[in-house]
Amino acid sequence: MARQGPKNAFQIVDYKTKQPLWKYQTSPINEFNWFGKILCMERCEKEALSGFQGLLLWNGATRQLLPSPPTVSRLEVLGYSVNAPQNTLAYVQERVGNPELVVWDYRAKRVLWQTRLPKERGFPEWSPDGKWLVGVEDDYEESEDLPLLVVYDQNGKLRYETPRTSGISRWSPDSKQLAINVVEVDKLGKALNAGLEIHRFGDE
Repeated sequence: MARQGPKNAFQIVDYKTKQPLWKYQTSPINEFNWFGKILCMERCEKEALSGFQGLLLWNGATRQLLPSPPTVSRLEVLGYSVNAPQNTLAYVQERVGNPELVVWDYRAKRVLWQTRLPKERGFPEWSPDGKWLVGVEDDYEESEDLPLLVVYDQNGKLRYETPRTSGISRWSPDSKQLAINVVEVDKLGKALNAGLEIHRFGDE
């Protein structure tokens, strides 16, 4: 169990014994998510309990912090996903101009690839085998438009971009198929029909 302790001491607690397994004195944690045995934490400013300060990675197997990725100070991270089999973290961060998608190898302590995005692409999600990265593309200047869904390979090549979707997708356990909820819209952006499409990626 992960929790924010007194005086901003973030703690990992054994649920059965109620004893801390790990404690880290840091600025407040705004959000955190488990990805297998890797815990990703988003730090914020102490005074306002908001304002992005950076990402922390903790290995539940070794109970140690992993190298933190390079992020732009005080700019929001729009989404992140850990690829444990490949020891990588994908995250989208705000930049002056367009947001940026970054893939960070936390073992080698280096950025594997990064790209500026023509639109807002948040909520990246790795396939179970870590070979494919899904992101949702949205354009907030055209709020009536439904988002698009894009798929990158592990080397950063854009391999697929759907028609307009609801932004919902699910990988099969073997990572060979991706189910996508696709929505047809009219010229005004109004949803007409919705359907489920299955796309194969594992054999490519």
